[in-house]
Amino acid sequence: MMIEKESTLITFVPKSKQCIVTNVRNLESRKLVIPELENIGSLSEELNSLCLLNDNRAFCYSTRINGEQPGQIFIIDYVNRNIERRPDSQRISYGARGIFYQETDSVYIFGGVLSKSAFKYSLRSENWTELSSMEAESHTCSCALFGDNIVYSGYLHTNLYIYSISNDCHYAFRSSEEYPSIPNLTQNSAKIVTVNSNRIFIIDALGFIYESHECSASEWTILAKSRINYGYLMSYIFPYNKSIYFVIQNALYEFCFGTNIGDKRVRLKIQDISKIEENSIENDKKEKEEEDKRIN
Repeated sequence: MMIEKESTLITFVPKSKQCIVTNVRNLESRKLVIPELENIGSLSEELNSLCLLNDNRAFCYSTRINGEQPGQIFIIDYVNRNIERRPDSQRISYGARGIFYQETDSVYIFGGVLSKSAFKYSLRSENWTELSSMEAESHTCSCALFGDNIVYSGYLHTNLYIYSISNDCHYAFRSSEEYPSIPNLTQNSAKIVTVNSNRIFIIDALGFIYESHECSASEWTILAKSRINYGYLMSYIFPYNKSIYFVIQNALYEFCFGTNIGDKRVRLKIQDISKIEENSIENDKKEKEEEDKRIN
């Protein structure tokens, strides 16, 4: 399997040192061996806060469930199959999630178990900045860029929240007499938040799929029932062509954008990534050598 950065979704197997790469162009998946990752004996129990950077790299912050020790930062080059380990002293809660914002060259991380905390990590200076706290705690937040803002919602949230990057503040969109159509999301349910053509889409795993009106987050349309199984969001949201791809509880899903409401749909369980066979280190090295020969 040749790894194409334009069409590759990377997901870590919880509580392991293994990652799964999926080429969403042809829906081919395999477990990927990164030797440097296998050789880190002190790797924490969970790899989280995973998000794509602006190249073929992914940012990953690992933390222990009990949060007693600082975590570790990894910059993973999944095309060349190597890993850069950076020093760190910040304690991020287990289950935190993040998103990369190119204008500040930083990763913004939200929430975690029993946490309202938010942080910014500068890739350039390698420094952490503590941001204003979220209104409500939650782990496994799904994040998307919306202009100079980050829209997000987490497993425990019942609202969509917006974080202003320039003003360092959070606020929630709540249903009211003025805006009765703002969705009331399901608590204890995975959320998928994404932006396409100046519209915000929310997939409430145990509820409905919502679309905001263009350039507005105060008026919404219900598209359909989401029909996604119970579980936690395990991946970042990966856009490709007219779709997004994501993993909830080992199941890979696709959400397709269209011009008409009837054209938007969620394909259920394209793959069960837990059943993908592990690729041996020997075969992985051999394939990498073949790829290098083709390039050279």
